[in-house]
Amino acid sequence: MTMKKTDLYKNLAKQIERQQKGTTTPERFGTGAKGVGKRDKKAGTTPRLVPLTCRLPAELVTQLRAHAMDTDGGVSAVVAMALEQWLGRAEAPGESATPA
Repeated sequence: MTMKKTDLYKNLAKQIERQQKGTTTPERFGTGAKGVGKRDKKAGTTPRLVPLTCRLPAELVTQLRAHAMDTDGGVSAVVAMALEQWLGRAEAPGESATPA
C-alpha cells in the first residue's frame, strides 16, 4: 500500500519530533562556545585602514609610483608617510599648514 503525500509529511514531522526530544538543551544556551566580539577579535590587529580617493596630476602620480616601488607597503605607505610628515609640520607652532 502506498502512502499519500500528506502521510509522508506527517511521518517526517513525527521523526523530527522524536529527534528533538532525544537531545537535551544545555543548562544555559551558548555557554559551551564563547563568541568572540568584534572588539576582542580586532584588539591585537593593525589599525583600521580607510580607503581614500583623491585626484592628482598625472606627473605627480608617476613620481609617486616610482618612489613606491622602492618602499615597503607601496603607494599607501608612501602617501601615509607624506601625510604624517605634512600634518606633523602643520601642528608645529608658527608654521602654516599650506605648502608655499
